[in-house]
Amino acid sequence: IIKSSSGSSGSSSTTKTTSITVTQTYTTSDPSCSHGLIHSDGKACCDKACGTCGGSSCSSSPGGSSFCCASSIESSGKYCDSNGPPCIIKSSSGSSGSSSTTKTTSITVTQTYTTSDPSCSHGLIHSDGKACCDKACGTCGGSSCSSSPGGSSFCCASSIESSGKY
Repeated sequence: IIKSSSGSSGSSSTTKTTSITVTQTYTTSDPSCSHGLIHSDGKACCDKACGTCGGSSCSSSPGGSSFCCASSIESSGKYCDSNGPPCIIKSSSGSSGSSSTTKTTSITVTQTYTTSDPSCSHGLIHSDGKACCDKACGTCGGSSCSSSPGGSSFCCASSIESSGKY
């Protein structure tokens, strides 16, 4: 929780390594990106672990640029008609039928943060200005915050605010 005024007189730095394992079941062909996140240009299908597809900080999202940045995905040559996310969406697809597979993605996020961060300069500030979410969440709060990497305790403003941690 972010206090409106802080009496902090300094901070020390530490490194935290978090290992997140995301297991997804998807069809090996996903021409419409129904198991991923569609970029606003309609051409790229990002992995759901990214939280959002594209944007100015996509390379720092869980999975990095190859999973979360539209430009990297579009230059990969990997099309959704024969692959699951991340992949390129064709405007028209003649794909028929699909088989299921399980994809396990291990993402290691290394963050350097201050043990005291009263202004949330090393996290993501919720729109209400009261909660500071972990950067690995991609966004702070929202309807799908509990399914973001880190879950509700790191990504949902209501959970953070009720924790009493300042």
